[in-house]
Amino acid sequence: MINDNAPEFLRIANAYQKAKKAIPRKMAIYAVNHFKRNFKLQGFQDGSLKKWPARAGKMRKGNNILIKSGRLRRGVKILRTSGSRTVIGVGAEIPYARIHNEGGKIKI
Repeated sequence: MINDNAPEFLRIANAYQKAKKAIPRKMAIYAVNHFKRNFKLQGFQDGSLKKWPARAGKMRKGNNILIKSGRLRRGVKILRTSGSRTVIGVGAEIPYARIHNEGGKIKI
């Protein structure tokens, strides 16, 4: 008696290939949402929440750290994905993003 599992095997193999292609994009979406949620939490959550330092100078009541217009938070996006790599970041259209992330001095 021959047990022909070829159709079932092909169905599983096709489902696997489809899922394999979708995983980097789904992980990228998860990562973007994670980083955007950090703005709401006012810190970086990596297991536990590490609050961002308070702003220097006067702060209007209700203003959050790193949020004035929301442009920086909205700028967090998927820059590129491939089979083995996903890059999340803020594009060059927001020039002050790097100084917020890495620190340093700026000339006004």
